[in-house]
Amino acid sequence: MAHQRPLTPEELKKPPLEGGAFVELVHEQKAKRYPDLPPVYRAIADGTLEREYLELAIKDAYVYWDELYRAVGGIFVKTNAEEVRVNVLKKMVNVEGKQLGRQWNGMTTPAYEELWLRFAEGMGVPRAEVQAWKPFTRTHYAITTLASYAKGYEWTWLDGLASFYAADLHHKDCLSAVLDPLRTVYQAPEASLEFFHVALADIDNDLRWERENLAYLCCTTERQHTAARAFRERLDMEHQSVLAVWMAREAEKTGGRIPARVP
Repeated sequence: MAHQRPLTPEELKKPPLEGGAFVELVHEQKAKRYPDLPPVYRAIADGTLEREYLELAIKDAYVYWDELYRAVGGIFVKTNAEEVRVNVLKKMVNVEGKQLGRQWNGMTTPAYEELWLRFAEGMGVPRAEVQAWKPFTRTHYAITTLASYAKGYEWTWLDGLASFYAADLHHKDCLSAVLDPLRTVYQAPEASLEFFHVALADIDNDLRWERENLAYLCCTTERQHTAARAFRERLDMEHQSVLAVWMAREAEKTGGRIPARVP
């Protein structure tokens, strides 16, 4: 990610938007920056992605779901607003498995990474093969950058909240678009699609409190600028994390250079 210049006095002197208007602004930025799904998700949604590249996408995406707790946890430890911190903790439990709170919630839902492995198995990709896969370097750097920004000084916890909102909007679009085609075109067994049902339900719950808190807490011009920037940065990371598979597909079809993978 490029180094960010400081805000100018002219920018900081502008009055902040009303909370609801600020949230609508970031929605507009998302629509302008990424008007369509990432190419791999678009091809799955259209039923045009070849089976071998679907399996490749499944393997390459595993590391994202396996490592997501690092980004959520990085924001959690920064958050000092208790009402927000509670919700971030719930989000982390969702990622790492609701079974962690079984004695309180009575639930047995495993971590996203486990649900993804079950999806892979349903699509005929052995879990050992998924776990042994070395991701494309583009995927790796997108995920490690996300963890770095979440844990480091680049994002405040409020910026992190904006990044959650961006990712949840992104994943809601992507996962809901491919769910039915996976079932009908790619013949995914219904039991293997639990990941999508669980993640989409969690996302719907999280989007409500994320939107409410962004509208309330992004109440100054500076907060709105930095939160919107984090929102856009997270969208960039999400799209970069799934781009390499499509680049590999296009390169193989045209005889171009295949993207590098992590050694």
